[in-house]
Amino acid sequence: MSDTDTPLCPHYSGYRYINPPVYPEQADLKPGQMWCWDCQTIVPDPVLEQARQDAMEPCLHAGSGSCRGAVSGRLSYAGTGTIIYECARHMDESALREAQIRRDYPDQQPADFDPYFAGESWYGDDDGPLTPSR
Repeated sequence: MSDTDTPLCPHYSGYRYINPPVYPEQADLKPGQMWCWDCQTIVPDPVLEQARQDAMEPCLHAGSGSCRGAVSGRLSYAGTGTIIYECARHMDESALREAQIRRDYPDQQPADFDPYFAGESWYGDDDGPLTPSR
């Protein structure tokens, strides 16, 4: 929890602390605070709170002894919504590995793919790529 002991605001809309203040609501803010339009109150700055949370999390690969750089969170590449915490070195390696996987296994079948060669479909059991319903 932040210095204000105020719970995090789910809205993420408002004015952050800046000096000198631009809006009247910013005059009473301290660093790490935000004025929320929806709550009409001072709340902890969600960006700084996330940075604090990231700093407390260890790298997913911390046991390997090869971590370098600051730890930060990212959404999993699988699309599950899970936050993966990695140091800068391992995050770069993960991004390169994910890019290689996407090059090796693109969403669309390659031009030289022959479904009759092995009796398989690029898209699984369906007839083709997902298309928007009309």
